[in-house]
Amino acid sequence: MIVVSKAAETTGRTLRNDKETLQQSKDEEYAYWQSRAPAERLAAMQELSLAFFEEPAAMKLKLGADFCALLSAFHASDVKYLIIGGWAVSIHAQPRATLDMDIFVSPDKTNLEAVYDALLRFGAPLKNMDKRQFMEPGTYLRFGAPPSQVDIFPAIPGVEFEACWPNRVAVTVHAEKSLLANFISAKDLIAAKIASGREQDIADVQAIRRAQQQKGKT
Repeated sequence: MIVVSKAAETTGRTLRNDKETLQQSKDEEYAYWQSRAPAERLAAMQELSLAFFEEPAAMKLKLGADFCALLSAFHASDVKYLIIGGWAVSIHAQPRATLDMDIFVSPDKTNLEAVYDALLRFGAPLKNMDKRQFMEPGTYLRFGAPPSQVDIFPAIPGVEFEACWPNRVAVTVHAEKSLLANFISAKDLIAAKIASGREQDIADVQAIRRAQQQKGKT
């Protein structure tokens, strides 16, 4: 397991006024974000997301607290999980605006029971879903209201959880609480997104690969 524990505050990028080609500009942007800690990229992603969706300051505080509470509940129940989606793209490439969280969980029976118990502890709306229904094959859970939602998947295209788990990347997402979150690795995220094949997924693959190329230059 790779552990990245350094936390940093969000910083901006100074825009240059001199003429550059589009590719040069993109390369510079990738170089900048790859010089920052993953935790800093996550913080920037949240700032971009809040600006993009024009959420009030109160929503910003509540959103962060909710996600931290959910992850803390997972840890308390020893849930095996990996954060995927836009949050994962942000630690492996550069910040991408998103207000939802996609979570990949082990489909093992014991783990799904732990997920269900953790969600109850967190306060997720499970009134119409008992533990047996939650554990049925093909079931996934979504709660929250657009655009602030949480999706929990026991299966995703292109990869198996148990193969991804040893490659997980742990990143500090709340320095004051010393809260670490488990993210899918860049390699496994690429495989999943290629299998999905959506336009946004292909764009994310290109972003991650560009980031990897930039790392190779440093």
